[in-house]
Amino acid sequence: MASFDETRIIVQGTYLNLNEKLLCYQKRTTRFVVDPISEDTPLGKQLQYFRRLNKNMTVEEMAEDVNIGYRSIERIEQNLTWHTIITKGRFRDLKKLIKYLDAEDKLCYKKGYVEFILRRQVQIISKLVNEFGPTEIGRKLKVNRNTVSRWKSGKNVINIANYNKLIKIFNIN
Repeated sequence: MASFDETRIIVQGTYLNLNEKLLCYQKRTTRFVVDPISEDTPLGKQLQYFRRLNKNMTVEEMAEDVNIGYRSIERIEQNLTWHTIITKGRFRDLKKLIKYLDAEDKLCYKKGYVEFILRRQVQIISKLVNEFGPTEIGRKLKVNRNTVSRWKSGKNVINIANYNKLIKIFNIN
């Protein structure tokens, strides 16, 4: 888990872009205010932090580099909290962004949550379903059995609240 300075950081960079219509260079300066992150910082805001600090680029520039729509990246950065239901498509984009930003080992995550959803969710949920069945898991977690099936298939990602219950109830390390 990474720890960061408690002060705000200003990242500034100057770029020269070729304007094809004018056939000349235009100077553009970007300036970001980067607030420190902690375990309580939503996942989307942490990704925004690493985009601004490590890559010093706009959402549009990153979208072009990773081949994800810039609105998708904006939605992830602005709306992805620890309690968001993450769909398979959004999860695919999330994994791509984490890899692009080289942020996997730098994210401040809660009790192994990000590591769980990135590497172990399907495997562990499948093992539990084989042992207890989706109905029993759903009853213990107070979710629908279909939700458990979506977690097992990777169609949806478990949110932090259900992850915490799963870890506690089923004693998962």
